[in-house]
Amino acid sequence: MEIKASEKSDKWYMTILLPLATTIIGSLVVLLSAWVGRAGQESAAKAAANANATLARNAAADAKQMAKDAALFKHAEQMMEFKQKQIQEFYGPLYAALRQSRSLYDKLLDQLVYDDSAQYQRTPNATGDDYRLQVLDKAGQWKDFRLVDQLPALKSNPRAMALVDAIIGLGKNMCEIIATRAGYAAEDSVDLLGLYTAHHAILTAIRNGPETEAFQPGRHKVGAFPYGLDKVIGDKYHELSNAIDQYGQAYDRALHLLAEKTT
Repeated sequence: MEIKASEKSDKWYMTILLPLATTIIGSLVVLLSAWVGRAGQESAAKAAANANATLARNAAADAKQMAKDAALFKHAEQMMEFKQKQIQEFYGPLYAALRQSRSLYDKLLDQLVYDDSAQYQRTPNATGDDYRLQVLDKAGQWKDFRLVDQLPALKSNPRAMALVDAIIGLGKNMCEIIATRAGYAAEDSVDLLGLYTAHHAILTAIRNGPETEAFQPGRHKVGAFPYGLDKVIGDKYHELSNAIDQYGQAYDRALHLLAEKTT
């Protein structure tokens, strides 16, 4: 009976329990493998998602920086366009006309001394904004020469008047530039430009007027040429010219760096 029971027990173990255990273990192995595979897939997917998110953030940052740089470049280009118009249409022509007018005025002073050295003389030790010519007044005193005061007496001197008319002609062109393009003027030059247009109007009126005798020296202090205008216009012209040159150099450097990044 014991032998039979033993045989029966072994038979049960072999036919039922062992296959069942094998099945369970196999299922566990399959489940474990599936879990491990799924965990690996989730980890890979998570890593890929993180990488994509990082790329997206970097791309967004790059796009934001590019947009900012583009806005800055656009603003700089607009400012340079305005500066170029300032120098091409306003300060450049005024600067050239003022230099030409000054040369004509110097020639006029030389001509007056040459024609009548008893009436006119160069100002001794003149510097800076000092008047460069003196005229003898009715009391026999040497006084500063102002063209608006002495112009009536110069009408009898054709050589002098040829120079005066050339100066007035340049002044007319300058007033036209000031009147039509004053929007390009810097704030620190507006007052002097206004004084110059008044000077030109007074000078023109005296030139075309009936007076043939000089006014007393200093009679037209208000209508005299505004000293300092030459310097203000010249300084602004050179400032704009340097700014445009510096922008051109910076633009070339930016293009060079961009080319290096894209290669």
